[in-house]
Amino acid sequence: KPGAPVVFVDDTTRSSVSLMWNRPVRDGGSRVTGYIVEMRPQDGEEWTKAHATSAVRLTELTIDKLTEGQGYKFRVSAINEIGVGEPGEVDRVVFARDMLEAPEVELDVSLKRAMKVSAGAHPHLLPHQGQTLTHLHLGKGRQIVYADLARRFGIHNKHHGGAVVKQF
Repeated sequence: KPGAPVVFVDDTTRSSVSLMWNRPVRDGGSRVTGYIVEMRPQDGEEWTKAHATSAVRLTELTIDKLTEGQGYKFRVSAINEIGVGEPGEVDRVVFARDMLEAPEVELDVSLKRAMKVSAGAHPHLLPHQGQTLTHLHLGKGRQIVYADLARRFGIHNKHHGGAVVKQF
């Protein structure tokens, strides 16, 4: 059977929680074919499947229609032809509420220098913590709205809140 995935909370709103996870390090001798995502209220004991399909094929899922302010626990198990592996749990209770923490960008020393990136070049990581980036300040009073940035430059949020720039 496969090992446990490492599960992260990507985002929360007043009615949803977005999870992402890494494939398990051990596949148990057979390729992982999907995942089962389960949830329970923080004070509940019974785990229920958090998706309508038999298995989730991707390594991410947004669970919606949650009760605002309610705390939840989440876990993810990998599946292969041998069976269902041990679950990996989010390490804390997750509350259905809007993230209020402002984003905080941490730049590596090498990223603090001006850089020029050509189309098709390798991606660069802009790690940040907190709420999803909505604006990126480009200096000299210029800024760009995150949705435009995402569309124009292929930026995607990752499990720990980082934004990956795919191309310029």
